[in-house]
Parts: sequence; structure tokens; C-alpha cells
Amino acid sequence: MLVSSSSAAGSFADIEATDLGAGPHDDTAPEGVPDALWRPLSDAERGLVRQLGAQPQPAPSGDGPQELQIALAPGLRAVRAQDEVMLKTQVQEAGGGWRTVGSAEARAGRLHVSDFDAVRLAYAQPLPGHVVQSAQALPAAAAQPPGHALFDPQVLARMEVTRRGHAYRESQVVRWSHYDNPIDRSPGRAAGNSRIWGDAPAATQAAAIEALVRASQAAHLDNHQTALVLAIARTESGFNPDAAAGTTSASGLGQFVDRTGAAYGLGNANRWSVDAQATALVRHFLDNQRLAQSRHQGDEFIYKYHHDGPSADYGGLAISTREVMPRAAVYEALLNQGH
Repeated sequence: MLVSSSSAAGSFADIEATDLGAGPHDDTAPEGVPDALWRPLSDAERGLVRQLGAQPQPAPSGDGPQELQIALAPGLRAVRAQDEVMLKTQVQEAGGGWRTVGSAEARAGRLHVSDFDAVRLAYAQPLPGHVVQSAQALPAAAAQPPGHALFDPQVLARMEVTRRGHAYRESQVVRWSHYDNPIDRSPGRAAGNSRIWGDAPAATQAAAIEALVRASQAAHLDNHQTALVLAIARTESGFNPDAAAGTTSASGLGQFVDRTGAAYGLGNANRWSVDAQATALVRHFLDNQRLAQSRHQGDEFIYKYHHDGPSADYGGLAISTREVMPRAAVYEALLNQGH
């Protein structure tokens, strides 16, 4: 359900004419907002909360920090995790899931948005006047100009897959699979050669790797965590964003089946978007990492939960030990070399 503007205190016309960061300092949290969430907020952020309304919500796994959801208008919100400084501008997909489209920061009575065009396009109507564009709100990972490579080409070459996997036989392909879906070969899109694991040109794999690194950096992952994300993507798809299984509905860099993908903001509209896939994989990684940590287990269990789910056992731990963890060690060394 879309966030309703009726939950906000006052109209957007009132908000546009108001300096949300002005006024006396007030340490009292609004009703329903936990003090632990309220205390870290700046005066500007508190002004946004008071004007726009907010509600606390647990992290997806149920055991992470709470988030403060600030309703901006139907279909648009900002969230501020207790342990983060940046706000994240998110839009709601048709399926009900939320997708991060840009970072934002409450400053001087305005919500400064970096990925302004993406937010405006997703919002599908004029943005409220207090939402403004600001490059300073851009996370370091996304601050690269268009076409700028995050990595030296030689580093990328050492990460990429050089031999594709095996094709599915026609008799193996189930009707709910995306294996036979036509591949989007629009100009400018980094496409795979086929739906087969690893069957993607070097340029497409490079685009996938850099999207995964950008998504990891935007989520404040360190090189160790980013390397694990890359190793998981390689194991699942061979860095082919158009990869799809024939025997299930699994697709994309993380090979999410439809139900899991929907839970992380992937659907028919953006299933083959490399950026959406990367963001979903990073979010899933963080949930699985929290699960492993809550059970006092090592990093090898992160991929196990990706492959098997939280309670089943389909051999994911063995794959993690044999393939994911050694590959992650190689990727971490490459990331540590600098880029």
C-alpha cells in the first residue's frame, strides 16, 4: 500500500513555505517514535519528521536496527537507520516492495536528493518543493561520473568468467521459468549472450561487477563483505544479469526465484535491471549475514542461506566452502589493491 500524504502534518504547500530546520530545539520525540531513533537525528531531520510524519519499523530480518520511515507523499519515503547518517530515498514498486533509488540528507530544512532524476521518474509527479537535488548527498560509491570505471580493466579481467555453463535441454525447462524469455538488447544496455551461466561479454560482466560494488558501497559494506557479494553473484550467475534457470523461476545476478525477488523489490518491470538486481542481492546478503551472526555462525553460512533458505538443506554449505569462500578471498585481495 502506498504511503498516504494524509499521515503528514500539514499540506505540502505548507511544507514548501516552511524552513523545516528552523524553530526551537526540541529533544522530545513525537508519539510512537522510539527515543533511540530520535536522539541521533539532526534538527533538520527532526523538522522533517514533525512535518511529514514518521513511524518506526524493524529491519527486515527482525533483529537489526529500527528504521525511521518519513512519509513524503504517496509512493515516496525516506528512511534513516539508527546507525546511519544518510537518509535513503525509496519508492514503492507495483508489487508493494520498496526500492532504493537515491540517497538523501536532511540539511537546512530541505531533503537533499542525489539521484534526483530517478526519484522524479519513479515518483511520476512533481516532487514536493523541499526535495532538492544535491551532489553532496551522493554516496561515495555512486559519485563517479557516467562511464567512469570503478576498476582498472586488468582487475576486472581477473574477476570475470571466461567459460560459460551448460545449456538446459528443452525438456528440462518448466513453464514458470524465465529461460526462454527474450533478452532485452536495447541500445546501451549491457546484455548477456544467452540465459546461460557466465554467457555474457566482458563488458556486460564488468557492468555487473561494478553495479554490485556500487550497491555494496552504498550499503556501507567493507571490502570483505563486498567480496562475498561478488563471489555469490559469480557462483549464481557467472556475472550474467540475463542468466536464468530452466528448472525454476530463478533469474538475474543472484538467481532469485520470483517469490524471493519480489521480497527484495524485483518484479516483471525491473527483473533484468542490473542495478535493481545488485541492490536486491546486497539486501539479501545483509539479511543472511545477520541470520548467520544471530546463530553464531561463520561467513560460509551466508551463502548457505542464500542457496538453501533459513531452514532447509540443499547442499549450500558445501558449495560455499568449496567455491564461494575461496573465490571471495581472491576478490577481497583484488579489492584491497585499490581501484
